[in-house]
Amino acid sequence: MSSSGLIVTLVLAALVLIIILAPLFRRRTAAEEAAVPSNRQRERVQAYYDRALANLRDLDEDFALGKIEPSLYEQDRAVWIERGVQALKALDALGALPPDAPIPQPPAGGAVAVSTAPASEEDLDAAVEAAVRRARSQTSGSR
Repeated sequence: MSSSGLIVTLVLAALVLIIILAPLFRRRTAAEEAAVPSNRQRERVQAYYDRALANLRDLDEDFALGKIEPSLYEQDRAVWIERGVQALKALDALGALPPDAPIPQPPAGGAVAVSTAPASEEDLDAAVEAAVRRARSQTSGSR
């Protein structure tokens, strides 16, 4: 290979590296920084909604196989439908926000509150545990 061919190859390789690595060194704008928590929250609420749908499918399957009493089935189905509705409302609220808008707080007094504020994993775990305790106390209180 000639020296001019080697120089052209090295220059092209350097340009390709610069193009590939440029996004890693670019600073994020304020709008991009603000969108990250809302995107993360939207993903969490979407996962919660998917979980509610999966639980409804499992509940319907268990009822069809005769594993669940009809009264318990109706109660649990109503709870999971309400949770799904709350998740859809939260997704709708998060989807309607511009990227730089503050994330809204959930309404007080709802049957199942889906947090729309950014939370740490510990806060999320605590909220799930509290919801499980409430569901168990409602189920045991109704028997």
